[in-house]
Amino acid sequence: MSNAQDIISFLGLDEAVIVPIMADLVRSGDLAPRLNPDGSVDYQLTQQGKRSAEDLELVTPKQATIELSFDGITHNYISVSPSERWRPQDLKKEDILEIPAFPADPPSLGPADTQMISRAVQQLIQQEPPEILSVLGVTGRRTKFFVRAIALVFQSLDALQEISVQFAIDGRRSPDHERAFAVAEGQRKLGILDVLADTPVQPSDHFSPTTLGRMSEESDVRSLRLITRNLQTQISSFGNQEEISNDESFSAVDRLTEKLHTAQSTLEQMQVRVLEVEEHPTFLEDAVSSAKYRLMIISPWLRTAVIDTTFIHNLTERLKAGVQVLIGYGIGDDAKNKDLDERALKLLTPLSRSYPNLRIARLGNTHAKVLIKDDDYVIITSFNWLSFRGDPNRPFRDERGTLVRVQSEINAVHQSYEHNFQLQG
Repeated sequence: MSNAQDIISFLGLDEAVIVPIMADLVRSGDLAPRLNPDGSVDYQLTQQGKRSAEDLELVTPKQATIELSFDGITHNYISVSPSERWRPQDLKKEDILEIPAFPADPPSLGPADTQMISRAVQQLIQQEPPEILSVLGVTGRRTKFFVRAIALVFQSLDALQEISVQFAIDGRRSPDHERAFAVAEGQRKLGILDVLADTPVQPSDHFSPTTLGRMSEESDVRSLRLITRNLQTQISSFGNQEEISNDESFSAVDRLTEKLHTAQSTLEQMQVRVLEVEEHPTFLEDAVSSAKYRLMIISPWLRTAVIDTTFIHNLTERLKAGVQVLIGYGIGDDAKNKDLDERALKLLTPLSRSYPNLRIARLGNTHAKVLIKDDDYVIITSFNWLSFRGDPNRPFRDERGTLVRVQSEINAVHQSYEHNFQLQG
């Protein structure tokens, strides 16, 4: 064998592997190139190369699997200790916001990535790193995990549209993550500017000190919600009732169901409590599908992600039942408002023409997010009712609310915002 193609064919390795190695051997003086009359290039061992070959021990290549961690933001391969890995459920349990990978798709590898993987392995395995001849691909089960970090968001006082995001990992800034996050337009994709522009909702602006003094402890609410989730999971593990095959399983399901009803009833009896972000869609669905005489929804932004065919169907049924419905929206300049989805308005507008008991109004530059159902409850929140689905994994959102079941407070809030609708003519 005297040329690169012969060696590639003999070893069955990729050209991207063989050519750089041969170049290194030429630079080291172990190989010498020779130009043929037809213009092709052959290689032959120099005297130094022959001595090197005689001195080398026989090395037998073997196929092995190496575990690597891939940073979804910087797209680098890193080493992460198992003790530093956070599972998705850990983030939810500790109420830690997630910054997703950009893009979300996992990496794919092949022979063309051999050099990159070789460099990564040499950096990660300091003691006698293996010499990688070729990367065959990705095998085994991929596990998604996270590394704890602190995101610092800075906003210019002179130009509010100018923001900067910095990351600190293990107490040290990570410029690599900051650059990668900026290049991936992470600020825009995560809606950071929208959150900074939004005025926080203060329960004290809407409810009396006496009512707020009845607020249930957050730890109690969190505990009851955890209990309900666990009980629901246990019940679902038994499958459908048709699939339960013995009396013992029936009894177990009955006991779990009774405990679930008790926990849910306790939550419902709380007159004033905090509402977590992922709870909001359940209350919106309840209000739109079962309100009996009045329904009020105020949300600065409208999106078809929420105002879909199901929403329109449920709303139509309420209107047919004679429910008085008020929907208010609007913030800033709608011409520049990317969250004002014209398709959503086109779905709602025909209903307002067909049903006089539906009033849709642009309330102006409102930061209010309000949901009222009958005399059952009023929710004042940071949650955008008609533009956000309430995914607890969405980062840079702390859209919790205050749920109040005190009728006098429900009436007072309804009357206050109903006045705004009247002002719009």
